[in-house]
Amino acid sequence: MLIVPPAKTSERQPLSPSHRAPHSLHTFLTVLGDRARLEPSLEPLLFRIVQEALHNVARHAQAQTVWVEIDLRQGVLLRVRDDGVGFDPTILANLESKGHLGLQQMRERVEALGGSLRLTSQIGKGTQIEVQLGMIKTDHR
Repeated sequence: MLIVPPAKTSERQPLSPSHRAPHSLHTFLTVLGDRARLEPSLEPLLFRIVQEALHNVARHAQAQTVWVEIDLRQGVLLRVRDDGVGFDPTILANLESKGHLGLQQMRERVEALGGSLRLTSQIGKGTQIEVQLGMIKTDHR
């Protein structure tokens, strides 16, 4: 799976060319902690969030680079950030009312599991999506 590399320790590596957006978007993945601690039911959720976030970056951000960070040391922290043009987050409600539902669906999925999703963006300074979930395996080996 794209978001779960084979290493147990911190790892930073470019994703393979097949995972790059068609606009030569450089994408880096960092995973901290033991992936065996990740609750299997969370893998599809995290995959979909990363997938939607990368789609948004490729489509809207005009970014050169995007970083995907997954920290499994205390719960689950997923962060996707880019160096793109950014935007004014106050326009999100207007976008959702016009049928642009990707961010809303991400938030609903995360909140249904008791987590939180925070989006920060500033014009000219890129965008960051941060997801926090407390669900990890308690009996990992």
